[in-house]
Amino acid sequence: MRTLSMLGGVALIAAIVLVGQTNTSFAQAENYPNKPIHVVAGDGAGGPIDILNRAIGEQIQAMTGQKLVIENMPGGRQVPAAMAVKDAAPDGYTLLSVTQNAITLNPLLIKNLRYQPLKDFAPISLLVNQQHAISFRGPEGTNWKNWTFKDLVEYSKANPGKIFFGSIGIGSGSHLAFEWMKHKTGARFTHVPYAGSPAMLRAFRAGEIHLFQVTVSKDVKQMYDDGFAKALAVPNKGGNPRLPGVPTYDEAVAEGYAYLPWTGWFAPAGTPKPILAKLHGMVAKIMSDPKWTERFVVGAGFLPVTSSPDEFRAYLANDAPNHKALLAIAGIKTN
Repeated sequence: MRTLSMLGGVALIAAIVLVGQTNTSFAQAENYPNKPIHVVAGDGAGGPIDILNRAIGEQIQAMTGQKLVIENMPGGRQVPAAMAVKDAAPDGYTLLSVTQNAITLNPLLIKNLRYQPLKDFAPISLLVNQQHAISFRGPEGTNWKNWTFKDLVEYSKANPGKIFFGSIGIGSGSHLAFEWMKHKTGARFTHVPYAGSPAMLRAFRAGEIHLFQVTVSKDVKQMYDDGFAKALAVPNKGGNPRLPGVPTYDEAVAEGYAYLPWTGWFAPAGTPKPILAKLHGMVAKIMSDPKWTERFVVGAGFLPVTSSPDEFRAYLANDAPNHKALLAIAGIKTN
């Protein structure tokens, strides 16, 4: 009997501690945020994701009176950005903004990676899918403005080593997309990796590369409108509302392309669930404004998602097998 009483006492104490911790978490969330929030972003300054993060920050400041301070850490496959957040205090004041490269691909590609995404980070929200397009400007002396993707493929076969495509790194989503295209069409494209979308866009403008997969921001759309470049294909899921008449990947490239890069927010593991929920709620409220979303999300070439923390975690569980299949097509070994 004494043993049962002791066990009952231990259980009661544990329950009291758990209730206390829960109450503390809710109290923290109720007062959150009461100081600026630091967001470490794996994308370069001035790119579409950076603009989106800063626009969200302006709205959060309007809601709470607290600034969202963005620190850009591009390059290094977003590992520096992830490491800067991994050991931060789990209090909701240091967040991580990254793509599938940091969370899904790096564990498959980097041996002895110094973080474990779903162990070291707590998902907040999958913010957007990227409504990208294949941007193209052909070699000088060719009639490239009249080319389709199939015309480009035929040119590359006849002129191997003369068509270059850009990506934001070996094994990145933008790299894997073109490897899939090469696999399906027999195209002879040569890969040139860059440290982030802004650097890749500058290289495209300078003529260092002929095509790349990019979110259709205002700057990119202007290139099309000015005749400097053209869009060869857009995603199958709804096409791209900013590019009516441009064929889908199924129509222009090959059937079966279903890849949509994503960007999401994370917090250090151990961040109280009520704070994660509050952050998600703020982002979801911001993106529920049609005018704001049209300007900063759809107008920038994104599809709004704003999944909950639990929905985002479930999404990530299925993301690795999909990427592993793309890596196999690209002939890239995985861990």
